[in-house]
Amino acid sequence: MRPTNPTALALAWLALTGGAAWAAPTAADAAAAGTQAEAMRRSAVSSAWVDARPLSRQDLEASLELSRAYLLNNLGADGLFRGDFEPRAQAAAGTAKPPAPSRQGFGLYGLALLAAHRPNQPTREAFLLAVNGFSSRNRQLPDRRLVPVFGETAQVDTALPALALLALAEFSARQAPLLQPEARQQLNTLAAGYLETLRKQEHPEAGWGASLSLPEGRPNMRRHGFTDGLCLLAYCRAIRQLDLDPTLAKRLEQTLPGLVADYTTHAWAASPVSQEAADFARFGAVALAEYSATRWPRAELAGDACLALAWFLIHNQGVGHSSVNPADYLPPLLAAHQVALRRDDREAAATLAAAIRRGLQRQMAVQIGHPRFGSGMPWEATLPVFPKEQEGGELAMASAATARRTCRR
Repeated sequence: MRPTNPTALALAWLALTGGAAWAAPTAADAAAAGTQAEAMRRSAVSSAWVDARPLSRQDLEASLELSRAYLLNNLGADGLFRGDFEPRAQAAAGTAKPPAPSRQGFGLYGLALLAAHRPNQPTREAFLLAVNGFSSRNRQLPDRRLVPVFGETAQVDTALPALALLALAEFSARQAPLLQPEARQQLNTLAAGYLETLRKQEHPEAGWGASLSLPEGRPNMRRHGFTDGLCLLAYCRAIRQLDLDPTLAKRLEQTLPGLVADYTTHAWAASPVSQEAADFARFGAVALAEYSATRWPRAELAGDACLALAWFLIHNQGVGHSSVNPADYLPPLLAAHQVALRRDDREAAATLAAAIRRGLQRQMAVQIGHPRFGSGMPWEATLPVFPKEQEGGELAMASAATARRTCRR
């Protein structure tokens, strides 16, 4: 028996009824049609989809300071970051979803970057408060491992201690000398505990297990590209900025070729648009660029791999042109640009710079409160108004239309 065709049934119903059930257009329908026609007229112009204004230092400064304000405004007195903002049709102010554990780790790392490279007293104090909040969730295992546990869970992602170690390394390199000896020792103790957790997660061949099980802390040795890239960067920073374990450099030297092959040639042979390779590149390419700037063995291989991952993201993943979130992939492009500059490869540097500019423009277009917010969105006649504490946050591209509709007031 052939399946029922709903379109054919609908057409038959219209033929029998003469379409009598169709209501005459109302005034509201006419207004909506007029609004849609205006939106289509704006959207029919190619230039309306692109923000052709050149990026300026003021644009970058505005984005950075908005990001700082967002982190500071959304850090609670308990040292934990509030949940993601979720607009609701019935409440223009919106509500907050419960914060994911990764939000705590990324928030801590963001504050560390700001405190290290664009320091001021409020940011430094906020970072130390966030460290206290994050570490208050630590569970100490008998073998000196520190495992941050948020909520009732039987499994912890390796990314959490990796992000914490990365944040502590970044902050300590620039700001630790300004702290009292007791505070410095506290940060070093935390970093050593998180590093010990990562060391127990090391895969025998290369990479790291993506999670561990509680309560005993048994490693789950299944790997993930994002986790491997993040842990690689955490190790690079720990070696260069913390000097906690003299055997780390040897571990990287031995496993780097296999790690690179897993997320480049092997991954691309399996799929030219490998998501695992893209996930690894988010932090892995940054780590490879840092590795290539040293005199460590295999530094040349690291630089080649960083550039290869950048070209993969641009040409096979469509970064800079597609709907891929630019926030995820700007760091590897910026890292590859640094490698190209060190090698005096001007052609590569120029191509990467163009992709970086496109990514930054798209990023600023969805950063709430930025002068470029809403650019390249010709279908929108007016922009929404968001609560003050959400300024500096970024509207997810996938939910932007819904958020604009429900947040308008």
